[in-house]
Amino acid sequence: MLTIIYNSILWNSSVCNATASRTLAKKKEIIGFIGHIFYPCNHQDIRRALINSQIDSIGLQFEEYLYISDHFETEHCFLTRTSGNLYEEYVLLAPVDGKIKQCEDLIGNNLIFYKSPRTSLAGYWLKSIIKGINTGYNGLEPNVNITKTEKISKAVLPVFFDKADACSVTNSGLSTMIELNPQIGRKFRIIMKSPPLIPAILCFRKNFDSPQKEKILTAFRELHTNLSGQQVLTIFQSEALVEVEKKELSTTRNFVLEARKIP
Repeated sequence: MLTIIYNSILWNSSVCNATASRTLAKKKEIIGFIGHIFYPCNHQDIRRALINSQIDSIGLQFEEYLYISDHFETEHCFLTRTSGNLYEEYVLLAPVDGKIKQCEDLIGNNLIFYKSPRTSLAGYWLKSIIKGINTGYNGLEPNVNITKTEKISKAVLPVFFDKADACSVTNSGLSTMIELNPQIGRKFRIIMKSPPLIPAILCFRKNFDSPQKEKILTAFRELHTNLSGQQVLTIFQSEALVEVEKKELSTTRNFVLEARKIP
């Protein structure tokens, strides 16, 4: 039996939680095992459950994963592929003919922040941008008027129609919007782009041992190859689960560790 835990961070809302729970419960057969699926839990609960071998696999925001992996060894790391990418880039956008020409121009102006599971590290990135501005830095929010939204269109369109000065969104989301409306691509300039980062991760505990282990791992790798698996991935707004080596996590790990130092 495999027990999986998906923390609440990976879901968009309580409605998505309920939908995911029902769908996953119906689709257990797609990965050839009967198991349990739990959510949400705090870090202490997850750590305790791992130590006691009560859970075998965890799906977390990357920063949460860092906390868990600092206290418990993991293996078989999977990333979600979205819009063809395993990593997410964040972009700071402003109108080509607007008053925001460089990062320093953010001070005293307003910005719309797109908040989603894929932007879990974007706050750190924005904070690092403001930290790089020598004049007037006193923390992020006191200097820039930030409005948050959970819909990318509500981040981009107000700036498009000159109702806001700038926005922070995912590069993948921006590409999709440009495909739908090429005028968006002509309207904006990219002021800054983040390095490719990992917003979330799924992994197994190091000492997970089961006669079905290889079958389970293969099923995760091939989840996108069947209809039922695709339905589950849709809940996570993903196209596939892709296994990566731990060295692939180093850039995001270093980014988070440095970002935590910013006051």
